[in-house]
Order: sequence, then structure tokens, then C-alpha cells
Amino acid sequence: MLRPTWPPACCHGRGASLPRSSRWRRSAWSPAANAHLLAGLRQEQVDFVIGRLVDPSGMQGLSFEPLYSECLIFVVRDGHPLARQGRVSPASLDQWRLVLPDAGTRIRESADRFFLGSGIGLPERVVETIDASFGRSYVRQTDAVWFVPEGAVEADLREGRLLRLPVDTRSTEGAVGLTVRAGYLPSAAVQRLLEDIRRCVPAARA
Repeated sequence: MLRPTWPPACCHGRGASLPRSSRWRRSAWSPAANAHLLAGLRQEQVDFVIGRLVDPSGMQGLSFEPLYSECLIFVVRDGHPLARQGRVSPASLDQWRLVLPDAGTRIRESADRFFLGSGIGLPERVVETIDASFGRSYVRQTDAVWFVPEGAVEADLREGRLLRLPVDTRSTEGAVGLTVRAGYLPSAAVQRLLEDIRRCVPAARA
């Protein structure tokens, strides 16, 4: 069994074509916080991690290969009151419950920096999750606002199930890529899977 780990946000969008590949038979995808995943990587419990680049202090003994960069974006259900506004200020988001990544994750740190940098402080009415399926379902059934990596909701935006709010979040941009143990030599099966991932990312972003 292969043990690649890719956040659901990426699996739902860019990784959606991977399971159709006939070049590998079985894999286990394990979404979790970066710290937990990197610990498993060091202990050889997983073969690789796909996620945001962590601070240099957390990369000892590891190697990072960038695949793409993305921002966090604010999305809401179709028909949400904010969706009718031509401009949305970060301060106005305080009126709504926010769905944010789990505390302690790399993307939550980016989200918190955005709020602090916007001068509005950390939000108090928060639902925390890194489960994209839950976030998608919750936001489509409520008036909550989801602050989520763009790749997690590309299909939802394209098909009109969710709408992006006009908020400038370029400050949240970060590199997403493959993290492996330094000097790691993948098996032939893992190497084929890595090749599939490297090939599908440029195609998905074209």
C-alpha cells in the first residue's frame, strides 16, 4: 500500500484525475495537519506529503519540491447576501460565522495573518475544519463564509455551487508542493505516482 498524503482541498480539485490512473493500484490518502503529517514522514509512516511549505525550522531532514502557488479565498453559497455586493471589505466579514482551517495548521496561520494584517483582529465566530467535504456541505446549507485554499473549491466555483467574494487575499499566497525525507529513494510504484502528480498539476492549472 502506498501512503501519500494530500489535503482534501487538493484531492477534490487538482487531484481528481489521479484515481483513474491505471499505473498504480492502491494508495491511502490521509488528510491531517502539517505537523502530524511531517512527523509521520520522518517516522517513515508515509511516503510523502503534499501541502504548503513550512518554516525552515520545520524542514530539517526533509526536502520540498514546489508544484504551484495558491491563495486562500472567501467563498459562500449561491444566494448569500454578500454575493450580491460588488465589493466586500474584510471588516464586514465579522458579521458572519467563518469556516477556517484547524488551529495550528499552516493555512490557518496564513488566515490569521490576513485578519491581523487587515486590522480586524482574529475572528471569534469560527467553525474549524480541514475536511473539505464538511466545509463544502456546511457552507452550502448556511450563511457561513469559508476561507479556504482556492484549489479546494475550483470545481465548485466553476460549476456555480459556490461563489467567490471580491476580497483581496493575495497576501495569503503560498507555495504548495511535495515534501519527502532528504535522500529518500521511492519505490517504483511511488515514483510512478509522483510522476502522475507532477504531470496532472500543470494540466489542471492550464
